[in-house]
Amino acid sequence: MSSEDAAREDKARSKPRRSSKTFRGNKRTPVEGKRFPSEIFGDNVRLLRHRRELRQQDLAEWMNNLGFSGWSYVTVSDVERGMRSTSIDELFALAFALKAPVVKLLDPCFTGNRGQDIDLGFEHFEQWAPRDPRAFIVPSGDPWALEQGDVTYDRYRSQFERLVEDAEQGLL
Repeated sequence: MSSEDAAREDKARSKPRRSSKTFRGNKRTPVEGKRFPSEIFGDNVRLLRHRRELRQQDLAEWMNNLGFSGWSYVTVSDVERGMRSTSIDELFALAFALKAPVVKLLDPCFTGNRGQDIDLGFEHFEQWAPRDPRAFIVPSGDPWALEQGDVTYDRYRSQFERLVEDAEQGLL
């Protein structure tokens, strides 16, 4: 290996690596006046990072130290802008690094709004949309109560599966 090749390899190794975990060309846009959960998550990460007085590079170093190699300030920026999906393991590591409960990273009210502006993708399934979208993410009372009124979970599940099949076949 020539000294020029070695220098190029050293330079490539010292550059922060851009993450390959991005959304898969999702062209869906949120309903007017609403935000996707990924945007809410990104806003909460940014707010907590600012409150902890961390730079994007500092948070990236935390993530690398927690075993998530390849995180850079670009990765943090992509997460904060809702442009990069995050694994469950990364979600918990971010909560640890930001010294916050996991639910705080997902809570639509954390940044100051009322939580009604969440686009959970229920536009084809309005009859199953939660009355309070925030309760879908941060439930109060019994989060495992799966029955709505007189609709049993089994009936809900079969109707939901039928709606999904219809949507996949373009019937909705």
